[in-house]
Amino acid sequence: MFALSSLPRWIIDTIRTALILAVGLTVFSVYSARGTNHDETYFACLYAGSLSQVNTTAPPANCGRGSQIEWTSFGGTIDASMIEDGSIPGSVIQDGTLHGSAIEDGTIESAKLNEELQYDIKCGAFAHPGHDFSDCDLRGAYLAYANLAGANLADANLVLANLASAILIGADLGDADLASAILIGADLGGADLTSATLIGADLGDADLTSANLNFANLRDANLFGANLTDANLSGVIWNNTTCPDGTNSDAADGDGFTCLNNL
Repeated sequence: MFALSSLPRWIIDTIRTALILAVGLTVFSVYSARGTNHDETYFACLYAGSLSQVNTTAPPANCGRGSQIEWTSFGGTIDASMIEDGSIPGSVIQDGTLHGSAIEDGTIESAKLNEELQYDIKCGAFAHPGHDFSDCDLRGAYLAYANLAGANLADANLVLANLASAILIGADLGDADLASAILIGADLGGADLTSATLIGADLGDADLTSANLNFANLRDANLFGANLTDANLSGVIWNNTTCPDGTNSDAADGDGFTCLNNL
């Protein structure tokens, strides 16, 4: 009987290397056949944390109330067999990870999404209590009547945003830019507006009970009818501000050109 061990060492090493390469090429071929492509660009619609109209051809023509997004895969690619009728069954995006409860092979379960897509998911999400919108560009966003209680909007750009009658109880708006934003009738009870920019913002009839406005900029802002009971107003920048009682902060009424005597 022929014994492999009887061959010279260099021939054995050569055979071993050839076998390893053959196995590697076979595995590569199998994955290629499954459609795995680490540089694949995907297009989809995003709404309330779920993806639809997923494809690799072109952006969806109409996403309805959702947002049109795209991303380039890097590891944990989406196999074509996982997509049914243009959507990923049971797919939900949380904390930058795409989870698919209806996908059995688990490739999607641990797929981490790139930073650009994570930003789109985070900032394009449907407004809801407690959501993290920090650092998001929400200029001109229509958020009237939205329930954002306890939401994180720190450092968010909300210039010209419409937050009329929005629920922002306990929300974090620290360092947020709310210049010229509409906050008429908004409920900001207990909200943190530390160092927030509220230049030209309309806070008429807003509820700011126990809100923290430490070092907030209220230049040219309208506070007529606003409730500032127990609000922290230390360090507030007052300049041509319409006070809750309708007077102007610039009036020489003995309160140092503030609204402290006109709440």
